[in-house]
Amino acid sequence: MITYEAPDGSSAASLYQEAASDASLAVPSGKAVDTSLGGIRATYFEGGWTQSGGALTWLDSGTQTLLFERGGLRTTVQYTGPQIDMDSVTAAATMLVAPPS
Repeated sequence: MITYEAPDGSSAASLYQEAASDASLAVPSGKAVDTSLGGIRATYFEGGWTQSGGALTWLDSGTQTLLFERGGLRTTVQYTGPQIDMDSVTAAATMLVAPPS
Protein backbone atom coordinates (compact mmCIF):
# COMPACT_ATOMS: atom_id res chain seq x y z
CA MET A 1 0.00 0.00 0.00
CA ILE A 2 1.21 3.50 -0.84
CA THR A 3 -0.45 6.52 0.79
CA TYR A 4 0.01 10.21 0.02
CA GLU A 5 -1.39 12.72 2.53
CA ALA A 6 -1.59 16.51 2.32
CA PRO A 7 0.71 18.20 4.86
CA ASP A 8 -2.30 19.66 6.68
CA GLY A 9 -4.13 16.29 6.66
CA SER A 10 -7.04 17.65 4.60
CA SER A 11 -6.86 14.93 1.95
CA ALA A 12 -5.17 11.62 1.16
CA ALA A 13 -4.77 9.20 -1.73
CA SER A 14 -3.99 5.50 -1.31
CA LEU A 15 -2.94 2.76 -3.73
CA TYR A 16 -3.56 -0.93 -2.95
CA GLN A 17 -2.73 -4.00 -5.02
CA GLU A 18 -4.01 -7.56 -4.58
CA ALA A 19 -4.65 -10.75 -6.52
CA ALA A 20 -7.40 -10.07 -9.05
CA SER A 21 -9.37 -13.13 -7.89
CA ASP A 22 -10.37 -11.63 -4.49
CA ALA A 23 -14.06 -10.61 -4.35
CA SER A 24 -14.66 -10.43 -0.60
CA LEU A 25 -16.34 -6.98 -0.50
CA ALA A 26 -18.52 -5.92 -3.40
CA VAL A 27 -19.87 -2.46 -4.22
CA PRO A 28 -23.67 -2.36 -3.80
CA SER A 29 -25.75 -2.49 -6.97
CA GLY A 30 -26.15 0.87 -8.71
CA LYS A 31 -23.16 2.53 -6.98
CA ALA A 32 -20.45 1.70 -9.55
CA VAL A 33 -19.69 3.46 -12.84
CA ASP A 34 -17.80 1.68 -15.64
CA THR A 35 -14.99 3.71 -17.21
CA SER A 36 -11.57 3.08 -18.78
CA LEU A 37 -7.94 4.08 -18.37
CA GLY A 38 -6.16 4.16 -21.70
CA GLY A 39 -8.16 1.15 -22.93
CA ILE A 40 -8.09 -0.74 -19.60
CA ARG A 41 -11.54 -1.34 -18.11
CA ALA A 42 -12.01 0.31 -14.71
CA THR A 43 -14.75 0.88 -12.16
CA TYR A 44 -15.35 4.09 -10.19
CA PHE A 45 -17.52 4.53 -7.10
CA GLU A 46 -18.09 6.91 -4.21
CA GLY A 47 -18.46 5.50 -0.70
CA GLY A 48 -17.18 2.41 1.02
CA TRP A 49 -17.57 -0.18 3.72
CA THR A 50 -17.04 0.76 7.38
CA GLN A 51 -17.24 -1.12 10.66
CA SER A 52 -20.28 -0.13 12.72
CA GLY A 53 -21.65 -1.97 15.74
CA GLY A 54 -19.81 -5.17 14.88
CA ALA A 55 -21.08 -5.23 11.28
CA LEU A 56 -19.95 -3.78 7.97
CA THR A 57 -22.07 -0.85 6.76
CA TRP A 58 -21.92 0.94 3.39
CA LEU A 59 -21.44 4.75 3.51
CA ASP A 60 -22.29 6.64 0.30
CA SER A 61 -19.74 9.43 0.74
CA GLY A 62 -16.32 10.27 2.11
CA THR A 63 -14.18 8.19 -0.23
CA GLN A 64 -13.77 8.00 -4.00
CA THR A 65 -12.35 4.79 -5.46
CA LEU A 66 -11.21 3.60 -8.87
CA LEU A 67 -10.46 -0.11 -9.46
CA PHE A 68 -8.76 -1.72 -12.45
CA GLU A 69 -7.06 -5.01 -13.27
CA ARG A 70 -3.99 -5.57 -15.40
CA GLY A 71 -1.79 -8.65 -15.67
CA GLY A 72 -3.64 -10.56 -12.92
CA LEU A 73 -3.20 -7.72 -10.44
CA ARG A 74 -6.07 -5.59 -9.10
CA THR A 75 -5.16 -1.97 -8.35
CA THR A 76 -7.29 0.24 -6.10
CA VAL A 77 -6.81 4.00 -6.17
CA GLN A 78 -8.67 5.60 -3.26
CA TYR A 79 -9.06 9.31 -2.48
CA THR A 80 -10.37 10.85 0.74
CA GLY A 81 -10.67 14.61 1.16
CA PRO A 82 -12.52 17.55 -0.32
CA GLN A 83 -14.84 16.32 -3.10
CA ILE A 84 -13.26 16.10 -6.56
CA ASP A 85 -14.89 14.85 -9.75
CA MET A 86 -14.59 11.39 -11.27
CA ASP A 87 -12.48 12.76 -14.14
CA SER A 88 -9.81 13.97 -11.68
CA VAL A 89 -9.57 10.55 -10.02
CA THR A 90 -9.47 8.86 -13.43
CA ALA A 91 -6.75 11.24 -14.71
CA ALA A 92 -4.54 10.47 -11.70
CA ALA A 93 -5.02 6.71 -12.13
CA THR A 94 -4.30 6.92 -15.88
CA MET A 95 -0.72 7.86 -15.01
CA LEU A 96 -0.34 4.41 -13.41
CA VAL A 97 -1.16 2.58 -16.65
CA ALA A 98 0.48 4.92 -19.17
CA PRO A 99 3.57 3.46 -20.86
CA PRO A 100 6.83 5.17 -19.86
CA SER A 101 7.84 7.95 -22.23
